Amino acid sequence: MKLHNRMFRHPADRPLTELEESLQLRQTQRLNLEPRPQLSVVKLNSTFLELTDSGYNWRGVITWFCAFAIAILGGGIGYGAIEHFLGATGLSVEVAKTPLWSVALEVVFALLVAWIFSIPLRLESFSYTHYPIRFNRKARKFYVFRPNGLHLVGNWDDLFFTLFRTPIWDEWTLIAHVMGADKKTVVASFTLPATETLMPQDLNPAYTHNNTVFRQEDCLRGHWEFIRRYMEDGPQDLHHRVKFCIPISEHRETYRFGLERLFANLSGAPKVAILALSPLILLVSPFRAFAMRTSKTPVWSEDIDAECLVLPGDPYAIQGDIRGDKVKIFKSSTTTSIKQDNPEREPTPSRKKSKRGR
Repeated sequence: MKLHNRMFRHPADRPLTELEESLQLRQTQRLNLEPRPQLSVVKLNSTFLELTDSGYNWRGVITWFCAFAIAILGGGIGYGAIEHFLGATGLSVEVAKTPLWSVALEVVFALLVAWIFSIPLRLESFSYTHYPIRFNRKARKFYVFRPNGLHLVGNWDDLFFTLFRTPIWDEWTLIAHVMGADKKTVVASFTLPATETLMPQDLNPAYTHNNTVFRQEDCLRGHWEFIRRYMEDGPQDLHHRVKFCIPISEHRETYRFGLERLFANLSGAPKVAILALSPLILLVSPFRAFAMRTSKTPVWSEDIDAECLVLPGDPYAIQGDIRGDKVKIFKSSTTTSIKQDNPEREPTPSRKKSKRGR
């Protein structure tokens, strides 16, 4: 569950750890794995690949938790303060008299609880609908939209990619480090969308550098290979692997799509877990909608848009319609119709006639 990436910042101005160096993913090393989009593609074309941020999949959970905490703790304390105020002023004979300073203290404490939980609440709500990551293969650059509205920009070849274990859940994710001039100091970091529970052998340095023994179920490195091949080889062998594009680049997602995206996180989970977590997802879904409705759609700067110009008639240019199904941007493209592509499908959230996956 990728909540930690907004709640906890990655440390900077530090050297790489031995584990990070041993699990490095090199831009020029092709892995013997099937590339996996992992339901994270917003746009793909001959110029750039745009992905969702690492917290998008479970967006709404932080809002739900904070709203619940504010309602229970802040509301309970506030209700007690009102009752005690009525008793202190003699407006209620059913409540024992309470000193006014005690009532004031309760009010301050209720406001403090609301303020504390409003901080993580604003990580999802009243912010941006998502924080896109863009890789420009022609300019060999990357762009990361950050919560403060600014952009992290740099060269693809200067990034240090490795695996990172989340501090709360026993899951691993892909992380990119921006290195300093000495090529040894981490000055900034950002995580990629995919997460995975890895097996012990997946973390064995001898295993990670043996390109012939990767598990095909290794979705984490499969997602890395999707990004790596796009940047190194181009979109021609990848665009047909994308079955769905996240429809959030120019407008907010619909409630239905947000609900489907939450359920997609359970793809591949045991049926017992799906049954147990389904009520929670239904409970979280309106809070996800609230987070989306109160947030702005991110807009790239004019300089970045100019660098990422898509040429008219690009045969590989795709994005999502309102349902998330991928569509060609240029209908007159001469490549094989997207609907006729039939590669191995990625896991997808359920629909009556089709499924989306995590």
